[in-house]
Amino acid sequence: MITTSTINPEPRRWLQFSLRTMLVFVLVFGAGFGRFAHEVQLARAQRNAERDGVKATEKPDAQLAANLARWKAAVLAHDFHNAITAVDNTKSVGPRVIPALVTMLNAGDDRLARIFAAQVLEQFGTAAVLAREPLLRNLRDQDPEVVVSSMRALTEVSEYWANGQVALLTQLVRDNQGHVRYHAIAKLGHAGPRARSAIPVLLDVLEKDAWNNCRMHAATTLSYIAPKDPKVIAGLVHSAEQGNWAAIVALRRAGPAARPAVPLLIRTLNGEIRESAAPVEAAKLLGEIGPSAAEATPVLLKCLTDDDSRVASACAGALAQVGIANPEVVPALMRCAETGDQDVRTVAVRALGTLGPRARQAVPMLCGLLQDNRSKLRAEAARSLGMIDAPGGPSESLLRQCLEGSDDDTQRQSAIALALLGRENPDVLRLLSISLARRDFDALPALHSLPSGTQYFGPTLVKMMHDSNPTIRRYGVLAIGHLSNVPAETLRIVSEHLTDETLEVRMAAADALGRLGPMARSELAALQRALADDDWLVQEAAQRAIEKLR
Repeated sequence: MITTSTINPEPRRWLQFSLRTMLVFVLVFGAGFGRFAHEVQLARAQRNAERDGVKATEKPDAQLAANLARWKAAVLAHDFHNAITAVDNTKSVGPRVIPALVTMLNAGDDRLARIFAAQVLEQFGTAAVLAREPLLRNLRDQDPEVVVSSMRALTEVSEYWANGQVALLTQLVRDNQGHVRYHAIAKLGHAGPRARSAIPVLLDVLEKDAWNNCRMHAATTLSYIAPKDPKVIAGLVHSAEQGNWAAIVALRRAGPAARPAVPLLIRTLNGEIRESAAPVEAAKLLGEIGPSAAEATPVLLKCLTDDDSRVASACAGALAQVGIANPEVVPALMRCAETGDQDVRTVAVRALGTLGPRARQAVPMLCGLLQDNRSKLRAEAARSLGMIDAPGGPSESLLRQCLEGSDDDTQRQSAIALALLGRENPDVLRLLSISLARRDFDALPALHSLPSGTQYFGPTLVKMMHDSNPTIRRYGVLAIGHLSNVPAETLRIVSEHLTDETLEVRMAAADALGRLGPMARSELAALQRALADDDWLVQEAAQRAIEKLR
C-alpha cells in the first residue's frame, strides 16, 4: 500500500508551474503576433488602394481627382483597360460623387476632364439626372469627343429626345465631323418614333453623306423611327440601289410594306448588285415581305443551287414564305433537302415544315431522313414531320421509335413533333420538360397542342417567370403565351411583367398577352398603361397586343 509519505510533492509543483508559465507565454506571444499580422494586413490593403488610386480614407473629391489622373494617363498611353478601371472605380464611390462630376462637366479648359465626367455619369444612369443640362450644353461644344461622350451619357441619364432635344441632335447630324454625325444618327434611332421630325435630314444623309458609315447608320435609324413610312421605304430602296446593303437590312422592319423593293431584290439575286452580303439580305427581306413578293419565286428557285451556301440557305428559307402557292416550291425544296451542302439541306427541311400540310408529299422523304447519319438533319426532319403530317399519319410510329432509339436532339424534336400531332404520353411530357428547361424556342408551339399542357407545365413556367435571371423570366413569359388555357392568376402574373425592369421581358409580356388573344382581355388595362412605357419598343408591342385582344 502506498502512503502519502512515499510521494514526493516537489515534481508536481514544478510541473504545474511550468505549464502555467508556458500558457501565459503562448497567450502573450500570440496576441502580439496577431496584432502584428493585423497591422501588416492593413498596410497591405492601403498599398493596394493607393495603387488603384483610391484610398479608403479619402473623401469623394480626392478619390475623383486620383481616378481622373489615372484615366488621363491611361488614355494618353492608349491603355483602355486601365481607363475603364478608372471609370469603374469612380462609379464605385457611389452617387455622392455625382455633384463633383457635374461640376467637372463645366471645366471648359480641361476637355479630358469633361469627357471623363460624361463617361462616369453614363454609368450612373437616371441617378445622374441632374447632369442633364450640362450634358446638353456640351452637345454644342467644338470638340467632337466631348460631344460624343455627352450624347452617350444623355442616352442613360434622361429621355434626351424630349423637350427639343431631337432638334438639337438633328442639328448635330449636319455637323462637319463625321464622328459626331455618326453618333447623333445612332442616338436618334434610340428615340424611335419620337424622332419623326428628323426623317428629312436622315433621308438627306442616306443619299448624300460622304461617309459610308453614316449612310449605313441612317438606314438603320430610319427603320426604327418610321419603318413603314412610304417616303422612308422609297429612300431606303434608292439607297440600296446605290450599293448600301444596310438599307436592305433596314427594310426588313417594314415587313410586307416593303413590297416596292421587290424589283430591286430580284435584280440583286440576279447578280446586278455586287455587294457580297446583298444577295443573302435580299432573300431574307423577300421572306419578310411574304406572299406579295410571289413574282420573286423563280429567282429564289434558281438560287437554291447557288455556289454560296449562305445564299442558297437564305433562298430556301424565303421560299417557305414567298412561294406558298407555287407548285414547284415543294419538289425543289425536297431535292435540296436530299443532297448538297449540309446547312442548305437543314434549312430546306425546316422550310418544308414551315409550309405545313402543303408539303404533305414530302412526308416519305422526311421519314427517310430520320435515319440519316447527321443528327442535326434527323432532328429537323422530326420537327418538320410534326408540322406537316396528320395525326395517325405514316410518320407517327417512326417518331415514337425515335423517342428511345436516337440521339438527345432527335428525341426532343420527336417529342415536339408528337405533341404537335396532339399525342401526349409520359415520354413526350418528360422530353418536352427537358426542352423547356433548356429554353428551346422550338418547343413552344407544341404547348398549344397538348390538352394537359397548362396543368403539366404551368407551375414550372410560373416559377420561371419569377426567376432572378431576366433571360429565364422572358422565356417563361413567352411560353405562357403558347398555352391553350391560362388561369386568371397566371394572366395577372404575365401582365405584372409589363413593368419588369428588363426591356426584353416587358416586350415579351406584351407579346404573350397578344398571342393569347381574347383569353387575355382581363389584362387590357395593363396593356393600355404599357403604352406610356419609357421605351418605344414596349409601346409598339403593347399596341400590337391591344389590337389582337380587341
